[in-house]
Amino acid sequence: MAPTDPETWTHGPSIIKENELREVAMLLGKGFRVHHPDAIGGISLSHNPNPQKYMVMQYHSVENGFRLPLHGLLRGLCLHFGFAPGQLTTNAHKYVASFILRCCALDRIPSLDEFFLLFSIGGFPFYSLYPHNHFPIFEKVEFKHEKWSLRYFVIEFPAHSPLDLPGVVLRRSISRTKFAAAGLAEGVYNALREKEGLISHHSLQDARLYKKAGFYYPLGPDPFPFEGVPSPEKPKAPSATESNPAMRSPGNQSQGNSTAATGGSH
Repeated sequence: MAPTDPETWTHGPSIIKENELREVAMLLGKGFRVHHPDAIGGISLSHNPNPQKYMVMQYHSVENGFRLPLHGLLRGLCLHFGFAPGQLTTNAHKYVASFILRCCALDRIPSLDEFFLLFSIGGFPFYSLYPHNHFPIFEKVEFKHEKWSLRYFVIEFPAHSPLDLPGVVLRRSISRTKFAAAGLAEGVYNALREKEGLISHHSLQDARLYKKAGFYYPLGPDPFPFEGVPSPEKPKAPSATESNPAMRSPGNQSQGNSTAATGGSH
């Protein structure tokens, strides 16, 4: 397969389904509006005329742990390299979410510097994360879906709280970064690891950790499963629902009153 040319790559049409839009609207919660890309002019990672207002995200990234309000760790990662949040692979979003929640479980502030000691990154047009060969914290993520990158939707941010991250594709391949030296990574590894073995991503799905992280959490005390685990039955969301302000956290980009809704069907 020929390598993708960063200068000419375009994001194909979205294939997300209406029921999947309803699901992400409920999981991302209060203060945001969710649209099908076709309902707002065909916005995608390669075409976003208003990046302060709209963010492109994949359905499976939400399923794998992406949440709102935006956490400072994810914002820092995107700003460091200059890519849009939707350019991380769905598996990468799971590692980011689990790192944040694990830090919260240990009453540690998630640090981008520490994150870089445990993960390598690289790729194009979507960037993957690779756990350190000698210091893995979490179980390996091996989720595969043939068309995950096309199952995307658009998040609308409130006018009074514009998005301050890149909104379109970074047209640059990132050569896979080197793993940190053992002497640097070992300290963070020992602080975060579970002595019994690799940490299950699902074990971190706890409402208390979501609250600590500042994430909206719609299902109360019951953990929301990652992909591959049956979810509780969810009621249908109306096409437009009034909502209250989203949770705020000092490390997150705060959002205010808006609506959580689905866009048109594909």
